[in-house]
Amino acid sequence: MRRETLPMSDLLRLQRILALAGLCTFLGCGAASQVDEAARFDRQVETEWKVKWPWVDALPFFDRGGRYMDLDTEDTAAAKFDRPHVAPLLKALGEEFELHWHAMVQPEQRDLALAILAELPSDPTLPDRIQAAIERHQQAFPGAILVQRGHRWLSLDFLTPEQEAFLEEKDAPPSN
Repeated sequence: MRRETLPMSDLLRLQRILALAGLCTFLGCGAASQVDEAARFDRQVETEWKVKWPWVDALPFFDRGGRYMDLDTEDTAAAKFDRPHVAPLLKALGEEFELHWHAMVQPEQRDLALAILAELPSDPTLPDRIQAAIERHQQAFPGAILVQRGHRWLSLDFLTPEQEAFLEEKDAPPSN
């Protein structure tokens, strides 16, 4: 059986996702640790991401051909995943919950986003309603929608179906 490899950028994204999942598992993901992780994420956004990286409006960014999924080529990412799937999801969530989405971009390559974020409204019931809406959208979304939530900030990340399959294959027990 021939084993497919992912481009290095996809591997780095997968490592980041796996590290976050491992941290959550290590901390137990109990209510107290979620509060600490939410505050830590908000601090990271406020003190690092907003300070060190340029931010642009996400929907116009995608309309202009910007890309988030760093697939094999720029055209592949934008045409096959970002524009048909990521941008409509952000638009739908933005309209339903009045979220303003930002793309945190590379300073030297402003057509490539490193993160997609929205500041959460102050209504304390919204985060759970937003999470429920994301779960509804997940049903029709090709791939996985990954959520990192603070008290003030929400970040979305995505796995393509190929990345999901790669992770499932990697995590599957070896067959004899």
